[in-house]
Amino acid sequence: MLEVEAENADCVGFEPLWQDGKLVGITTTGGYGHRLGRSYAMALVDAAQAEIGTALSVHVMGDPRPTKVIEMSPYDSGGSKMRA
Repeated sequence: MLEVEAENADCVGFEPLWQDGKLVGITTTGGYGHRLGRSYAMALVDAAQAEIGTALSVHVMGDPRPTKVIEMSPYDSGGSKMRA
């Protein structure tokens, strides 16, 4: 699971993932998480890059965007965002 610093477009799938100029994976799907206000993507990456907190780069619409590996299924389970 990735959190993407997207600007005006989100991952949709098949975007390349890079680390230090080396291709390390590819997204499988993505989109904007309205409830948490962030862009997310699912991806297949080499095992060495799958550790939580690993910084990567993803090309969204040809534009390299910073991204990082996060824990699966981010969710505001307490509903605090909804009640704010």
